[in-house]
Amino acid sequence: MMKEYLMKGNLGVIVFLLIVLIVNGCCSSSSKDKKTSDAKYGIQESELYAWVNLMPGSKAKFHVTGDVKIEKKGEIDLNEVQFKEVIVYQDDKLLYSFQPVLRDKAKSGEVKDSLESRHLKFSDAGGFELDSRLKMDHPVKLKFHFVLGTESYFYSSKVINIEKVY
Repeated sequence: MMKEYLMKGNLGVIVFLLIVLIVNGCCSSSSKDKKTSDAKYGIQESELYAWVNLMPGSKAKFHVTGDVKIEKKGEIDLNEVQFKEVIVYQDDKLLYSFQPVLRDKAKSGEVKDSLESRHLKFSDAGGFELDSRLKMDHPVKLKFHFVLGTESYFYSSKVINIEKVY
């Protein structure tokens, strides 16, 4: 039956559909996960710090903190942009993932309030036990996860050297 169907000139239709399915399957990524360059807002990072607390009398812990500025590109309410997650990578391996503790720098008076940008200070909630894969002499990178409505956006930070605090 399939042979008769192909013989009737429908081979072109079948080939076309197969090509569409292959191209669509290979080229499409999740429509909900995008880079922030595609977003209706921009991201600027600053004062990113990563350190390991090695002080005597306390358990060694990894910490990360920094500042993020969210800048408006389109017609959005910046207060609707949610800073959902910080992901810590080293040598392309995921080491830590956490929901950041946030402080709005305009509300604390550190920066002037603006409708065009939002300044956030982020930190972890007390540090993390050292992952056995963490190499203190290798830098880390952070990936920030933002959500606006139903769309997720990701921003990768610059490289951050890990400091040791004694």
